[in-house]
Amino acid sequence: MNYNKRARIIGINAGYGITAMIMVMFIILIVQPASGQSNEEAVRIMKISRDAVMVNSFEAVSLLTITDENGRTRERRTVTASKSYGDGTEKRIIKFLYPPEVEGTTLLIYDHDDTEDEMWIYLPAFRKTRRIVSTEKGKSFMGSEFANSDLTSPPVTDFTHTIAERIPDQDLVKIKSVPATIEVEKNYGYAARLTTLKLSDYTAVRMEFYDKSNGKLRTIEISDYQPAPGGKFIISSMNVVNHINGRSSKLVMSEVVTGTEVSDRLFDLSALGR
Repeated sequence: MNYNKRARIIGINAGYGITAMIMVMFIILIVQPASGQSNEEAVRIMKISRDAVMVNSFEAVSLLTITDENGRTRERRTVTASKSYGDGTEKRIIKFLYPPEVEGTTLLIYDHDDTEDEMWIYLPAFRKTRRIVSTEKGKSFMGSEFANSDLTSPPVTDFTHTIAERIPDQDLVKIKSVPATIEVEKNYGYAARLTTLKLSDYTAVRMEFYDKSNGKLRTIEISDYQPAPGGKFIISSMNVVNHINGRSSKLVMSEVVTGTEVSDRLFDLSALGR
């Protein structure tokens, strides 16, 4: 099958003692932001990181390999088209080509900058389009260990962001992101996310997800980026491990073409399934 051709078709002393204690507490309050309050530098880094992967437009073929706890694998092949807009929104369409049981299944994503993302899925077996609601953000993406929310860049305001660690010798920084509300936590399915980023280009290399007891739920490793025009980047390879069930999934993009003429009509909700 000529997948390249198909891709183009979709277009984290007593007096002295008291005085010292007060001084220590004062220093802590200065250095660490109060609970529920983001650190300005952490927010700035997360915003730059999002912008670093906002490519004007691209098309690609992707291979999703799902591995269960016994090492058995399943594959799903897709084609993707994406386009960014002046208001900070990225629109993306993902169409499944293989295997036959999911062929034609299509996801439409509106990844907004500062408001809630929008997602829809077209199911060819039912000839029906259904909106993926907020409570499904933490649910599995097409049977893989990736979550639906992994397909978007969540609004910065959905979380409080603080610098958890700096690793100067490796030019890395770790940002801890905690859901801003209980509702947001329920929607995403985790209590904290620790993102490791390269300060040289602000690309993320690892994301670790934790529950309320600080137990690790999942880890996403981003192993490769493809350079794009304007100093931007496209994630071309990433792997996720589920530490609860022992399963993993890997997504690899190939035949990536940037700067393509992607029609706005491709992202029209009414056009899904056509």
